[in-house]
Amino acid sequence: MDKLDNARFQQIATALDENVESVQLNQEGVDNLIVEINGKWIFRFPRNEGAQDNLKKEQRLLSRISHKLPLPVPHYEHVHEDFVAYRKLQGQGLRKERFDALGTAHQERIAECVGAFLTALHNAIDDLDEPLDESKNQLNFWDEVWPAVEIQLSARCRTNARNYFEEMGRLPYEDKLIHGDFKFKHLLFDGRRVSGILDFGCAEKGDPARDIARISERYGRGFMQRILNQYVANEQDDLIAIRAEHYRRRGLCFLIFDNNQQACRELEALFG
Repeated sequence: MDKLDNARFQQIATALDENVESVQLNQEGVDNLIVEINGKWIFRFPRNEGAQDNLKKEQRLLSRISHKLPLPVPHYEHVHEDFVAYRKLQGQGLRKERFDALGTAHQERIAECVGAFLTALHNAIDDLDEPLDESKNQLNFWDEVWPAVEIQLSARCRTNARNYFEEMGRLPYEDKLIHGDFKFKHLLFDGRRVSGILDFGCAEKGDPARDIARISERYGRGFMQRILNQYVANEQDDLIAIRAEHYRRRGLCFLIFDNNQQACRELEALFG
């Protein structure tokens, strides 16, 4: 379990123009030690060089595009070599069980918000004034994931799935600015509405369908279609629905890679 050492506490106390009255550590941070101060500040201390680079990239990126986005994102008020800090955004990551408990109308509004946000984010590529490096530490699908997955599949499923992924991988698309890690815990919900989007450290140029597929992994195909209904109304991309479904199915392979047997059964149902 993480602990806040005295050196980091002193860094926090020096950065803030207020007394440190409460400290709460977020134990879910993989790449960063995340510390909530006084219920209103978030400090992120990178654990390694890659995380440090991602924080720098995120800070530069959001300073350029945040004014174009329709939802709140972190605004860095303290940037240091060892940490960054911003005022806490309200809400918590929208977990599937909480999403499922919402009514249909509420789910529709969330999908509309997400669709509008992704439309704005993806079009913000025109505001970049410097190259955007590819994210580090991403698994390569064909070299690392697929070899571990195919040995768990039936012969029919293995052949059909491989043919499908190869064919879909050849579909054309226009590079956009994508979030790159748009999963449920980065989508904040305050009980009434989407209240913010977190973690842009994996942002890069790529296929916008990846973001739509990623956020739909936990909420299902119906949610993905609702997002597309909003997104397509703003973007003329006739193949985005096909590519998003491709990435959603490919996401099953990453789950199988992590020993998720339910994902294996779903892939068999699709291609077996």
